[in-house]
Amino acid sequence: MGLMLICAIFKTINTPSDAYLRERVVKLQSKRGSCSGEQVRAPSGQDYIVSAAHCIILKDSDNNIQVVKEDGTILMRKVLAEDSDSDLLLIEGLPGLRGLNIAESAAPGQYVKTFTHGFFISLHV
Repeated sequence: MGLMLICAIFKTINTPSDAYLRERVVKLQSKRGSCSGEQVRAPSGQDYIVSAAHCIILKDSDNNIQVVKEDGTILMRKVLAEDSDSDLLLIEGLPGLRGLNIAESAAPGQYVKTFTHGFFISLHV
């Protein structure tokens, strides 16, 4: 599975609440440090966590990363793919939590919130 499923820009529709967004932002951690990630939904309907590829240093010997949800719940999730050229890391998604939709396009002038990870990408609001 490649990172072709992932676009580095994530679009949320109908301006969801801050609580809705916070629930989908996670902390990745280990003894070596921490990173952030976002739960996203691919066009296939599969949910993933996306983070920066340099966060691969947080994985353990079984290829798992410790994920801390906003409520403090800690889960181990499998690293699925890494692309250091675009600085993206794809991690198994959280069970029972629908991810943010991955943007496909937006009409000119349409208001969207975007969240990004990776090189050469800017934030547009």
